[in-house]
Amino acid sequence: MATVGACRVWARVAAVLALVAVVGASTLAVYEGPGCTGNTDVVMSCGSCQTIEKHGGYVFVYAYDGGSAQFYSSDDCSDSTPVFTLTETALFCESFTYNSVNISCSGAAATTISSWDITARRQQQ
Repeated sequence: MATVGACRVWARVAAVLALVAVVGASTLAVYEGPGCTGNTDVVMSCGSCQTIEKHGGYVFVYAYDGGSAQFYSSDDCSDSTPVFTLTETALFCESFTYNSVNISCSGAAATTISSWDITARRQQQ
């Protein structure tokens, strides 16, 4: 049973990696349920604060020329300093308390796509 759950998580990670390959920017996927399950929001925009509404886990894929992800406890990145910063690819499938994120821009990695619900897209296909 644990193997099936692990396969589902890695399938979701593969979906995020596919998005990064297309966009070429660092990408954060946040999951609704514990263990990186349920609906997913994906943040690909850089240079602006994004509110995090799902807290069941995350996958951050650091693009080779992308930016780091700075997590904040406030809803609007108004804390004077980030609570936590990721500068490499990471998978965390437990609940977390960060409420906003800013992915820093770097070179050609800038994009205007702000969020995308993978689950809704998958259901439309």
